[in-house]
Amino acid sequence: MVRPEDFRRAIERGYTAAPEESVPFYDAIVGADRCRKDPAHCDLSEGIQTSESTVTFRLTKPDPDFLYKLALPFASAVPSATGDAEARAPLPATGPYMFESYDPKEGLVLVRNPHFREWSPVAQPDGYPDRIEWTFGVTVREARDLVLEGEADWADFGFTGSVPGLDEVMRKAPELAHPYLTTAAFYMSLNTTKPPFDDVRVPGLPPELPRLRAVLPVHGGSGWGLDGAGLRPGRGAHPPSRREGESG
Repeated sequence: MVRPEDFRRAIERGYTAAPEESVPFYDAIVGADRCRKDPAHCDLSEGIQTSESTVTFRLTKPDPDFLYKLALPFASAVPSATGDAEARAPLPATGPYMFESYDPKEGLVLVRNPHFREWSPVAQPDGYPDRIEWTFGVTVREARDLVLEGEADWADFGFTGSVPGLDEVMRKAPELAHPYLTTAAFYMSLNTTKPPFDDVRVPGLPPELPRLRAVLPVHGGSGWGLDGAGLRPGRGAHPPSRREGESG
């Protein structure tokens, strides 16, 4: 059962678990400045007040985007008893795969969960490979070469904007490269104190910025994947694969 105090713990843990990676989205909450200065003793009980069924947020200044920030994963409820230490043991899950091994520096191995039963092929499919080996610390160029050499089945370059040597890939093995759209949205800020954006008559991006217009789609939710075994369902350009069902 989710309790009101779980929402406070989620935001506190954002400051205490990894202070160097904490996001500034909730810095307007009363007490957040102290959490940033002394993460180990972070206490937001004054800024996030809870009762049996309510959560009240107190801010040090107006934040018109605050409700949107609460909808981000950083504010997802976390049981109030959750500690700050990184979990190394596999967590309970109900999906088709489970951890066989995990090394934070080397990678992880997933195998099929023998207790999984596919209740909906659309909502939670059984998955294709019997084994998934994910290697950490591989550069974009190394990942590309591993796929081209047949040493890896798949590499995702996400929002890198460009893939080193992509033109070479398109020449040698165009069937392995798949552009795709992601279920993500990005935005950009325009400086309304400088031309041409200080003119209220300018409708968004003016035509004199064609290069900027061309860059937007790249950073607005698209990417590249190199695939030796088929893209997973749910992504654009998912083709049937001759190797689906094999161990990876």
